[in-house]
Amino acid sequence: MLPDRSKYTEAAHVGEEFFHDKAYELERQCMVVHSAVQRKILSFPEALEAYSVTKEQFGNYLVKNIRQDVFTTLSKDGVVDVDMYLDILKKLFHEVLDDSHAKKAAPVDKAIDKLSTEMKAEGYYKLVAG
Repeated sequence: MLPDRSKYTEAAHVGEEFFHDKAYELERQCMVVHSAVQRKILSFPEALEAYSVTKEQFGNYLVKNIRQDVFTTLSKDGVVDVDMYLDILKKLFHEVLDDSHAKKAAPVDKAIDKLSTEMKAEGYYKLVAG
């Protein structure tokens, strides 16, 4: 179920029909879920159900958008430093933990640090948007 299209012009309808594909439709559905939850119109589970989106599909949508935000914000040429990117991942993970669980996150931090070391040993110092 997509948002009310009555506000679109005829050209928008034609373009939407011409370029219609499943990936585009799923992205639009995820955008509507995101908007409905942010505006507190529906709870997250209600929005997923109303727009026929799975948690996995919505998670993929969020990851794609977060990744785009990181690359858009931190680079002019579509390249981001590996350490900076992985540090952001750690911070995102820690952001949702309360104090009682923060100490338990050490293995995750160590795994990310190990990944960074291994990537640099293999010559990956920068990540390219893609």
